Amino acid sequence: MGLDEQTFKSSKDIKYVFFEGNSDYLVVVFSAFNGPNAKRQHSYNYVKALSRLNINRLYILDNYGERGSYYLGELSDGLLEESINSLILEVSSSLEINKDKIILCGSSKGGSAALYYGLKYNYGHVISGAPQIFISDYLDSLDHTQSTLDYIVGVRNQKSYDELNALMLNQINENSNGCEIKLFSSENDWQYKHHIVPLISKFTEKKVKHSLVMSDYPSHSEVGLYFSDYLEVTLYQLIFKSDPPKFSTEISLDQNNIYCITSVNDDEIEIAYYLIVNNEVKEKRWYSKNYNSEFKIDGNRNISHKITTFARDKYGNTFYKNNIITKYEIDFNVKCSLNNNHIYCEIESTLTDIQLAYYLYVNGEKADQIWYSDNRKVSFKTENLLINDFEVVFFMKNKEGMIYTKSIKKNTNWSLCQGIVEACELLCDKDSVILEIGSGFGSVKLANICQTFCVEHDERFVNIFKNIEYIFAPIKETLEIKEFKQNQWYDPNEIKGKLPKRIDLIIIDGPPENIGRSGILHNLDMFSSDSIWIIDDVLRTKDQKLANYIALHFKLLQYRFWNFSILTKNPIDREVLCKINSKSLEELDSKSETYMKNYYPSMFIE
Repeated sequence: MGLDEQTFKSSKDIKYVFFEGNSDYLVVVFSAFNGPNAKRQHSYNYVKALSRLNINRLYILDNYGERGSYYLGELSDGLLEESINSLILEVSSSLEINKDKIILCGSSKGGSAALYYGLKYNYGHVISGAPQIFISDYLDSLDHTQSTLDYIVGVRNQKSYDELNALMLNQINENSNGCEIKLFSSENDWQYKHHIVPLISKFTEKKVKHSLVMSDYPSHSEVGLYFSDYLEVTLYQLIFKSDPPKFSTEISLDQNNIYCITSVNDDEIEIAYYLIVNNEVKEKRWYSKNYNSEFKIDGNRNISHKITTFARDKYGNTFYKNNIITKYEIDFNVKCSLNNNHIYCEIESTLTDIQLAYYLYVNGEKADQIWYSDNRKVSFKTENLLINDFEVVFFMKNKEGMIYTKSIKKNTNWSLCQGIVEACELLCDKDSVILEIGSGFGSVKLANICQTFCVEHDERFVNIFKNIEYIFAPIKETLEIKEFKQNQWYDPNEIKGKLPKRIDLIIIDGPPENIGRSGILHNLDMFSSDSIWIIDDVLRTKDQKLANYIALHFKLLQYRFWNFSILTKNPIDREVLCKINSKSLEELDSKSETYMKNYYPSMFIE
């Protein structure tokens, strides 16, 4: 049977299986009937279902009679009952477990046996799923249980029939101590009205401690499937005085990897992961408190992958959940980028039986869609859109009509760098004044720090935020600066008279690259050497050169980060610099591969 089955020698030999665990309770499991056509008529129930619990478990076999005998044997001699009870007492004695910490459980026939022994012998707890109370009535109602009834009663007559029928309720009459009873049933179970309702009525009359959990299983034959989960949770609550661990694993994919992030409700829980492909364990990550893991996608992308997450609590109980990743999720790679007033989208897959669709969201609102087709490369026009952020949702539909989705969300360069925002928060206070040359959607973040003025040439961006002082200055031709080969900048006549008297920090984030920013070098007399300067986009050669010119002009220190520079008269504290750099690197992580290849092509040389 694949189990370490043992035999207890007594008046009647009892076959059993025992698992020792780390708890001060003993769980005794009684078995239900197997189906009339089952190859094996005598078997153990809930062995696998309870294997995740680190508890003492005693499984007793009901193998007397053709299909079992409700653990009663021949009712007239009582020898089987005596032997079973002796087995329970011997195992509990060897473990030094008192009767009040013995839990009897089972469903259907097993539930009846658990209830009978629990009541008669005053054990501490019973967990019973859909038990039969009037055993004679039940056995007599089915063709395939007639032999069982005959075996139990011996000679079938009205007296023996009634005796077996009254057996269960008689234990309630005799119950003085009263074990704690938990019942499980469903109104869809035809036995509910005939067995459970009268039982509850009797419990109420005799003031027996009990509870009833109603399930929605569709028929009595399926009670075991539903009772299994209920039994596991109830045993855990009873033995460990808390709810079982709660955990869930979120799966994400890129072209080559599967990423697992598990959320737990208790930081004492340890997590393990299995990657299973074609029912074969490919990789393992053993138990630890690292709740993140990743696996390489198997070479054959047309095969479903399975991630099994195991959770182990401080008592040694283990639970698991499966995440199935279909071939449509694995072989489904997406890309998108914004360039020249277009958002370009691409789906890469080796699959051929698919249709593809695309949704575009701009600033949180749906802007456009491209319905299902064979097109694996599409583009959206964006020339009339003000884009702070955009999201593309990619849809893949297979021939069965199942739909799978992935999405990419990005901020545009019109959204101020998070590293710069962090610098402003650390270098300014609520009484400071910031001047942003070249505004955008990120300007509102500056206004939340302190008073903010913005110079802007694009009327679409002027006055989009009420708590910002805008200075509208159209682009005007200016003298060319040889090193930059640019001859345009904001009209200085529209700026000079509108600047605040004191400017604590100046951000250069405009005009756009196609116009150029060097024109400010003709107008540095507008500004004080006491201001802190932040020059954005210094990964571009001409913007870094601009930062150098301003630093030389005002004799300022320069702190260079990967995408911006800070110019200041006074040194900046090291701790502050570290915080700014950390936030700047977060921004780096969000940049697309296309962006990085443009500015750092050598990083991508294979």
